[in-house]
Amino acid sequence: MKIQVASDGSKNALRAVKFAIAQVKGSNLKTKSITLISVHDDAGLRHAKSFVGSDAITDYLRELSDKELKPAIKALDDSGVKHSMVIKTGHVAEEIGK
Repeated sequence: MKIQVASDGSKNALRAVKFAIAQVKGSNLKTKSITLISVHDDAGLRHAKSFVGSDAITDYLRELSDKELKPAIKALDDSGVKHSMVIKTGHVAEEIGK
């Protein structure tokens, strides 16, 4: 079973991760994993890219995602459930749906 959970670092997102953990642990399927996804809309930062460069914006969004996902990753590590992380930029709903 594969489950994807979008997380923005909020308490409700962490609750969703914990719910997903319970679903995975409660299933009897052999393949069990959770993919955390963090998406930041970079539309407002496009103008800034011309001043600081796209690498700086990418690094900033990566650091922001790492910070937001830290509690969820800790919960997954503590649970022993296999997991991965995906970080994207763009329109949030479109990127989650891909």
